[in-house]
Amino acid sequence: MQSTNKIFGMGVFVTIVILVILLPRILQLDHYVTPDELLWVARSANFYSGLRNGNFSATYQREHPGVTVMWAGSIAFLLRYPDYGNDGYEQVNWEELQNHLEETAHIKPLDLLATARRIIVLLITTILVLAFYLAQRLIGLFPAILSFVLIAFDPFHIGLSRLLHLDALLASFMFLSLLAFLIYLREKRALYLIVSAIAAGLACLTKSPGIILVPVIGFMAFALIRRQVSDRSSGSANHIWRVISVLALWLSILGAVSIILWPALWQKPAFVLASILTQTQVHIAEGHPTPAFFNGNIYPDGKITSASFYLWSYFWRTTPVTLLGLLLSAWAVLARRKPINQPYLRFVTFGCLLFVLLFGIVMTIGAKKFDRYVLPVFPPLSLLSGIGWAAFFYSIREKFGRTFIKYAIPILLLMIAGGQIFASINTFPYYLSFYNPLAGGSQSAPQVMLIGWGEGLDEVGRYLSQKPASQKLTVLSWMPYGCLSYYFPGKVRPILSNTDFSQEDWVRLDSVDYIVIYIQQWQLNIPNSLLEYLSNSMPEHSIWINGIEYARIYRR
Repeated sequence: MQSTNKIFGMGVFVTIVILVILLPRILQLDHYVTPDELLWVARSANFYSGLRNGNFSATYQREHPGVTVMWAGSIAFLLRYPDYGNDGYEQVNWEELQNHLEETAHIKPLDLLATARRIIVLLITTILVLAFYLAQRLIGLFPAILSFVLIAFDPFHIGLSRLLHLDALLASFMFLSLLAFLIYLREKRALYLIVSAIAAGLACLTKSPGIILVPVIGFMAFALIRRQVSDRSSGSANHIWRVISVLALWLSILGAVSIILWPALWQKPAFVLASILTQTQVHIAEGHPTPAFFNGNIYPDGKITSASFYLWSYFWRTTPVTLLGLLLSAWAVLARRKPINQPYLRFVTFGCLLFVLLFGIVMTIGAKKFDRYVLPVFPPLSLLSGIGWAAFFYSIREKFGRTFIKYAIPILLLMIAGGQIFASINTFPYYLSFYNPLAGGSQSAPQVMLIGWGEGLDEVGRYLSQKPASQKLTVLSWMPYGCLSYYFPGKVRPILSNTDFSQEDWVRLDSVDYIVIYIQQWQLNIPNSLLEYLSNSMPEHSIWINGIEYARIYRR
């Protein structure tokens, strides 16, 4: 009977963990679209077609490489359009694919995208549930619960987890690999080494910065061995060779995962690896092809040179609850408070900080910078924040005794969970509109951070679709395809210029019914002549999300 109750209780607990992670991510996945996702749907179509037709070299689409994202997209095709690839379409761009889906297959592209997003959400939920299991073995159940409340309801992590895109998958795989290897170093069970290596391989298949795990894992392994043999004058060579053999096995599994799951490596390994290396160097040196914005400065060449970009990006994108927990974690380390007074937990802290530091340095070197690129540091820092809050609770218990704790602990737990949940729910479903109130919140963010990745343009589409004969209207807009067109039945035309309008642009302007200006345009002042032309006009309607004006709609 006790065994049955224990199994039932464990099942209930696991179900709660799954729901806490899943529910903030799974709802209203068709609410808005980012421009990059159109590209990943098309790449997934090409990937799927290549798999079906045995053209394995077609599974190389970009240097990112985005393989896990394309696998998710391919599963969406398998579920919604399994015959794709049999009709002569092999390598298409997003526009060709969209026309084919709508006109031939009679499938709404938004429905296909939403299906792919659900697969991403389910995959990330699975990864985080596994990571929670590892974390509670590594740092204890109570600190793990606190840490994963912070992760599960982190608005930035949630927002990126809901997209057919790279960064949330990269962050989740890297976190799982890090935790699994830390447990392996303590328990020496081969299963954890294998899990770590598989997760690292999947991280590398997702995005090239996943390779940063290699020096982090290597350094942690040698640092622990050095500590273990520091007081012994003999046997160190054997320990070193054992570490080398472990790392060789870890790398072998990583490589095997990459080869098995990426068929392009079966046919053209040299070409694929050379392309990734070459294009990575280009991104590091050349930055983004469009202008960038940070801290009130416009970078016309797309190169953000500020060394503090990712530090400030983390500060703007994290939550007050997480930041306060990190301060408590630092206090706990210095004061050697429970649970961080345990030697191995201090090593876990070292491993997380090593990862955060190295990842931040490597990403800062590149000229191409976006705030979402820093997401992989969020889970490890949330883990440390949870440990900090746990140390704070333990200290209160030691100081005030059980009577006070009976009421104080539940209240504090509710405050932590409530603060984090409020930060996410308050911005649902536009989680990426959250900016840390300690940094200035939504009122100050537009003066510092580049705002908007398509969110709000769906609301533009919904507003314009209510117009009489809306299907006959023509709209000129920034990011019109997908972001706007999926929600608006009329015609959309893009604002092409990043600098100034040409004569052709002005002629095209006369044939539209509405002009939509997005927040990035007035942040970057592009195209400046159009903004100047509209400066004396009042918008018919503005779209506001979480206190930020995202779009202005002008009637021609």
